[in-house]
Amino acid sequence: MSETEPLDRLTAHYGIEPAFTDNWGRRHEVSTATKRALLAAMGVPVASAAELRASLERAEAAAWREVLPPVAVVREGAPLAPTVTLPAKLGGRLAWTVETEDGRRRRDAAVVGELEVVDQRQVAGRERRRLRLPLPLKLPQGYHRLAVTAGQRPPAAMTLIVTPERAFGPADLGAGQRSWGVTAPLYGLRSEQNWGIGDFADLGALAQAMAGRGAALVGVNPVHALFPALPERISPYSPSSRRFLNVLRISIEQALHLDWASDLAPPLAASRAELERLRAAPLVDYPAVAKLKLRALEQLHRAFARCSADSPAGRQFRAFQARSGPSLGRQALFDALLEHFERLDPAQVSWRGWPASYRRPDGAAALSFAREHTERIAFFEFLQWLADEQLGAAQATARTAGMPIGLYLDLAVGVDPDGADAWAEQEVVASGVRIGAPPDDFSPKGQDWGLAPLAPHALRAQAYAPFVELLRQNMRHAGALRIDHVLGLRRSFWLPPERDVPGAYVRYPLADLLGLIALESHRQGCVVIGEDLGTVPEGFRATLTEAGLLGCRVLYFEQEEPGRFRSPASYPEACLASISTHDLPTLRGFWLGRDIEWRERLGLFADPAQAGRERAERARLRTGLLRLLAAEGLLPPKLDPDRPPADLPWSVVLALHRALARSPARIVVMQLEDALGVVEQANLPGTMAEHPNWRRRLMVALEELAAEPGVRSLAAAIAEGRREMALDATAAIGDK
Repeated sequence: MSETEPLDRLTAHYGIEPAFTDNWGRRHEVSTATKRALLAAMGVPVASAAELRASLERAEAAAWREVLPPVAVVREGAPLAPTVTLPAKLGGRLAWTVETEDGRRRRDAAVVGELEVVDQRQVAGRERRRLRLPLPLKLPQGYHRLAVTAGQRPPAAMTLIVTPERAFGPADLGAGQRSWGVTAPLYGLRSEQNWGIGDFADLGALAQAMAGRGAALVGVNPVHALFPALPERISPYSPSSRRFLNVLRISIEQALHLDWASDLAPPLAASRAELERLRAAPLVDYPAVAKLKLRALEQLHRAFARCSADSPAGRQFRAFQARSGPSLGRQALFDALLEHFERLDPAQVSWRGWPASYRRPDGAAALSFAREHTERIAFFEFLQWLADEQLGAAQATARTAGMPIGLYLDLAVGVDPDGADAWAEQEVVASGVRIGAPPDDFSPKGQDWGLAPLAPHALRAQAYAPFVELLRQNMRHAGALRIDHVLGLRRSFWLPPERDVPGAYVRYPLADLLGLIALESHRQGCVVIGEDLGTVPEGFRATLTEAGLLGCRVLYFEQEEPGRFRSPASYPEACLASISTHDLPTLRGFWLGRDIEWRERLGLFADPAQAGRERAERARLRTGLLRLLAAEGLLPPKLDPDRPPADLPWSVVLALHRALARSPARIVVMQLEDALGVVEQANLPGTMAEHPNWRRRLMVALEELAAEPGVRSLAAAIAEGRREMALDATAAIGDK
């Protein structure tokens, strides 16, 4: 065995790809340092040659010592034939039992010597065989259990997951062949009832208003749990937990209308002066909002605690606790611990700096803290229940108002390594590494998103239970769910802890994960959109389409060649189409080059001359957009594509959205910011405090949005484009 062979075999075993090709076609061989660093982050000892060999032996032997694998994911109707690994000399009968999800059992036996041998290997000097065990069953969709017993050996068991072929789609919801919706910055909504930040009551009101304009859905950025004790940590894409909700999105005013809270309004009225200041502010003041809302939420919790356990509210809370399982208690414990340690030392923002016995949920000190602070932990559980109730109410409002899809929620690609999921799920969350991306046209130096990924080998060992829980929690109140960076289902670019060591791709079990998404999407009645922008491996989008997921198409990126935009008629059906996203400039900001101005001002261009080149390219793109409209027969009168106006005419905004709406895309969305003529974008990638990311508030109040001229006219333009697409499709069918 060569010196590098053990390392190469071990990296292959754990799914670390040996090389990758970047956006310019250049091949990068993954270094020895990167391989060692990523293996170490997965908990694999590789510090010395001896450790490396021992780890390889353990890893390869473990797969041959397990009688059954932890899990098998199969499509409904496919043959059920899991593998069983046994000593080669073992004969006799193999008894098996399948227990279905609903508790039914089927028992039978097979003769070991009659089973097909698919592989064999010597382990510790003894021959072992891998046999195929055909199960003469037709199992329904769901989560089932297989147990086998051979000879005098103890029983072994595995999870059998049977999934549909395709995910739940818009047609399953009765959403029609062509729908449209609106995306909005939830935090930035203004209303007469919110407390300086958009909340779940605002979300329901927005859905109701846009349903009246014909929208099928309303989308927002992730509403995952952040850090109540650290309100300055505001990025929705760097959550503490993806399984629970951001408690600052709770509407205090909506909660005050609950039976058990109705007598709290007068005591809370003392905060009205501060409320008015926060409501009038142009930017969300997260620390002030958190201070005010958490104080009010504590009063609400005290009122709730006076309810009888047998009251309707008490029963609903207990049902939420039961449904959430142990994860809820760990989330609440983490929030209480973080609050405790932040008060002791405001600079202590990571659980890795806590005393050792607090660094795990089952640590002695953590358990002792939980026993001594039951009321505070109950408070954080109460907050999650209240948030869940209000998000569910927002979806109910959307559907009642006539939206066939309703809420379009967003699943972040990973979690903050300082957060609750990384603390509570250390066996699954690989918090020693960060997710990112290799260099491409938009990020020549590559990207470091600072997020912790799920470890694929650990997911499999737990029969994908953490991933299933993640899907259920996020689909629970969603008519549609966007999976951020869906390419991560196939492979994810991991960056080692050492900042000077380059990254590498780690493979994930794509077919299994798509099967689980399909199963849970049908159970939850949730359409799934995969954000598939960026460098996409060949064939990946076709795989997503076959699995029933919609992809994404963004007008800015749809160019046949630089400056020449592709006709929306060429977009695929299986996608959600938009002009921009939260990470890109608004349409007016794009036209004006405001993003270029910001990057130049903040010194984000490595080459000072880059800003000038970007402006020249943007001028070409303005011309390209007008030429697109001309080709679509939608160019407004008196506009010359070769002489675009300095500012963006509203007629061009309407025409571009109408052109987009004519695409075959199943769903088309408009950004609320574009309807209001907003220049500044929500988030400027590559910045934190330098740019007011996730803080800008809309200048039009929610109560006035439905009647706002820009919203009305843009909604009408999109609806007209959708009708035109439907007529074209009908005509095409008639021609055949």
